[in-house]
Amino acid sequence: MNDEGRRDKEPPMGDYQERQRMDQIRTPDWNREEEQFLRRRMANLEHQQRQHQHQHPGNYPPYEGMPPVSPVYGTPPQRKSKFLSLLLSFIFPGSGHFYLGLMQRGLLIMMLFALDIVAIVYFSATDARINVPLVVLLALMLPVIYFFNLFDALQSTERVNQRAVYGLGADNVKQDPWLGLLLLFGGVVLLLFTVDPAWLRWFFSNAGSYAGAAVLIGGGIFLLIKESRKRH
Repeated sequence: MNDEGRRDKEPPMGDYQERQRMDQIRTPDWNREEEQFLRRRMANLEHQQRQHQHQHPGNYPPYEGMPPVSPVYGTPPQRKSKFLSLLLSFIFPGSGHFYLGLMQRGLLIMMLFALDIVAIVYFSATDARINVPLVVLLALMLPVIYFFNLFDALQSTERVNQRAVYGLGADNVKQDPWLGLLLLFGGVVLLLFTVDPAWLRWFFSNAGSYAGAAVLIGGGIFLLIKESRKRH
């Protein structure tokens, strides 16, 4: 069989086979050009890296065409110490939250603790008829606020450290919006304790226990409604 017949019987060469044949022909030249291009590119990147490390030590280099790299990816985040936050909260409630940068939450706990102590002193004064159930209730609130302060400081430390990994500050941690209401309530209570009207003593002497029970029942209903809304 002659060459023309053999050529006619051969299957037509596809695009993939054509590309393979062209690669075999042009590979040496292409490899040489690609190697030169990669060498120039690597030299340029190394120069940019050295220049950036000189200007911003500890950060990764911002390559050409990329946005500036946040320093959080180049340096390890500064973590808050759980031991120190717990120790400060143990010494005085709310101070551990100040260490974490949660000023509103720390001030809220301090105000609650201080108002509870002031109320106990006021209701157990010698010149007033002591309402024993109300004083006992206020006294039991002290360890509740104190231990809530300790455990909340530990959990808040973990949340602050987790957000530090992503470059978020302590301000991004969810805080209570009740600080303004508590300051308003505390101001009114201190004003009433200073003026000391007769109707206030009569109210706490005769209906103080009922008022405390009503506050606890209202707080329980509020928490139940809040949890039910979260589930739904």
